[in-house]
Amino acid sequence: MEAAAGELQLAVEANPGFHDAWQQLGALYLRERRAGEAAEVFERIVERWPHQAGAWNNLCGSYMAAGRLDDAHRAFQRALSLAPRSASLHYNLGNLHRMRGELSQALTAYRRALSYEPDNDRIRDAVGKLAQSLAEPGD
Repeated sequence: MEAAAGELQLAVEANPGFHDAWQQLGALYLRERRAGEAAEVFERIVERWPHQAGAWNNLCGSYMAAGRLDDAHRAFQRALSLAPRSASLHYNLGNLHRMRGELSQALTAYRRALSYEPDNDRIRDAVGKLAQSLAEPGD
C-alpha cells in the first residue's frame, strides 16, 4: 500500500488539478487507518473544489476517524448545504451523532436519510436498531 500512496502522491504533485488522484490518495489513507493524513488530503480537495458535497462527505469521514468530531459536524453542515437531499450525508451525520452519544439526533438523521432512499437496507437497519434501543426501558 505504501507504494500506491507514493505513486498517488507523485501524481498529485505533478498535476495538482488531478482530482481523482487526490480522492484515491485520501481514500487509501483512510483504508490504512491514517485518518490525520486523510483529513489533510480531503481538506486540500475541498479547498480546491469547494462545491463537491462528496469531497466534504469524505472530509467528514476522515475527521470522524481521527476523533475530530466537532470538525466533522461543521463539515457536515457545509456538505448538507451543498446536497441537502443526500441520503449518504444524512446517514453519515447520524453515525456522527451516535459517536457523540446524541441518539435522538442520530435517529432523526437516519430517518431523513431513509426518506431519501427508502429501499436502502443499511439505512433501514440503522433506523430500526436505534429506534428499538431508544424505546427499551432502562437505556
